[in-house]
Amino acid sequence: MASHTVLSTGTWMIGFNRGRPLEGFIEARAMVANVDVDGEPIASTLTMTGREYAILAGDKPVSDPAAQSILDYGRKAISEGMTPAAVASMVLDAVQEDQFWVFPHQDFLDIAIARWDRIGERINPEPPKQLPGMPPRAQMIAELMRAMEQAAKKG
Repeated sequence: MASHTVLSTGTWMIGFNRGRPLEGFIEARAMVANVDVDGEPIASTLTMTGREYAILAGDKPVSDPAAQSILDYGRKAISEGMTPAAVASMVLDAVQEDQFWVFPHQDFLDIAIARWDRIGERINPEPPKQLPGMPPRAQMIAELMRAMEQAAKKG
């Protein structure tokens, strides 16, 4: 097991850190002790995940008009993108091939590389003008602002 490992069950994301002492855990930050595959105690964190997909997939209602404007794009991206099962298959293949990095889309790797290039040059971060599967950032911000203004007028 590597020094840092992340496991996602779809509901929980569990981070393991062999180098973190078990003393001084902060329970409110979901710091817990687990046992690794070798039976050794290991520092861990728990994060509840999976709700984001339910919201984007439309299983959970959203009452905030500003959030709704962004979620509509998320739903569109999910409907046009890879299924969770397809991504899970890619992850399984990567684990079996001892491949650490899994990038379902080259576009996202390109964004990560550009961000790390900026970090290496000590240039302040700049969000991409457009994410794959989404409209231009400026358009999304304008729609979000309109939704927030409409919500403020009603409230």
